[in-house]
Amino acid sequence: TDLFDAATAERMAGQLGTLLHAVAEDPARPLGALPLTSDDDLKALLDQGRGGFRPVPESTLPALFERQAARTPDAVALVDGDRELTYAEVDRAANRLAHRLLRDGVGPEYVVALALPRSAATVVAQLAVAKAGGAFLPVDPDYPRPRREFMIQDAGARLVLGDPAEVWAADGPETAPTDTDRTTALTPAHPAYVIYTSGSTG
Repeated sequence: TDLFDAATAERMAGQLGTLLHAVAEDPARPLGALPLTSDDDLKALLDQGRGGFRPVPESTLPALFERQAARTPDAVALVDGDRELTYAEVDRAANRLAHRLLRDGVGPEYVVALALPRSAATVVAQLAVAKAGGAFLPVDPDYPRPRREFMIQDAGARLVLGDPAEVWAADGPETAPTDTDRTTALTPAHPAYVIYTSGSTG
């Protein structure tokens, strides 16, 4: 009673009972596959964590961002130090860069490596790659050169953006690219990014 109240102790005893029953029913079952809750309890927990169901229309990242930018053009979308960018400003900058990427052949299934420091330019570049239809590959510029080269080659990236000034200096139109500008129509089934992890993050 110093450690657990009655309800917690009762729940733990029930979980132990569920575990022991499962072991008795199938002694060869791997430890990680043994249940700690009954089917009813598990369903109740999952239902509680899921909340209500709300249908979401199928859409692409560029379309979702453009809708938000149209709804709240003057709202602050990005803060980078003392610099604040509105949704409209981010959208226009991403559009300019997206059109430049399209001229370079970027489109769906095309990987663009972003070897940029964390900044507003990185977010704009990610959005621009998505607007062009490509998938972005974040590459930390502080990684050792062999690691960066491996990631870029292994992911099949055919273009690398490594200078934030390139992002802001892009000279394309400020209008959003459409499927007629892309190499093929963009769908939610196309990859949006490629990520490499250390393994510790899964």
